[in-house]
Amino acid sequence: MSTPLRPWSVRAVNLPEHADNPVHTREGGLAAGYAGAVVAGTTVYAYLTRPVAEAWGAEWVTGGTAEVRFRAPVLADEAVDIVPEEIDDGWTVEARNASGTCAVLHVERDGSAPEDPSGERLEPLVAELDDRWSG
Repeated sequence: MSTPLRPWSVRAVNLPEHADNPVHTREGGLAAGYAGAVVAGTTVYAYLTRPVAEAWGAEWVTGGTAEVRFRAPVLADEAVDIVPEEIDDGWTVEARNASGTCAVLHVERDGSAPEDPSGERLEPLVAELDDRWSG
């Protein structure tokens, strides 16, 4: 039996480090035809994975799987409901705003590596962060 995932709600925010992309600012979002600043997909993904990581912890982070599909933008300061639902082969977690479903995450607690991995093995990447990432 799978540990249940709990729904939660959040008021969407854009993190300052995303302001390098104009669409994540109010002015840039308006110029691109949106009703405001578009919240970064990585932030929406974090909202979706919170109930999964909370319920399944490091076991899922190191051995589970997730696939996200974005359907509509989430705007800064919008109320977003995160709604998990158990299905036959795992769980789905939806991000919903007043307009409907914005993103859907499909997760499985126990993922497996492909039997025949393709591509080349990547070398570890070490990056030094500058002061704009502090705090």
